Amino acid sequence: MMSVVLAAGGTFPLLPVLVVLPVFGALAIALTPSTRSETARIIALMTTVMTAALGIYLLWNFDATDGTFQNLSSQS
Repeated sequence: MMSVVLAAGGTFPLLPVLVVLPVFGALAIALTPSTRSETARIIALMTTVMTAALGIYLLWNFDATDGTFQNLSSQS
């Protein structure tokens, strides 16, 4: 199982989600019928907002004074 230690002390795979989320959004758009272009736009917007929010969260919790690796994902 992959996990990441958050600043709040919890675990959640942030980096893999940050990478995979746009892929899932693209797949959802690809599976949307061409007659439903508004739905595809909403999916694209929601995927972009979620990816940006996750990236901002990671940036906000990044400690530039810490010389160690941060937000690591590990398999146990």
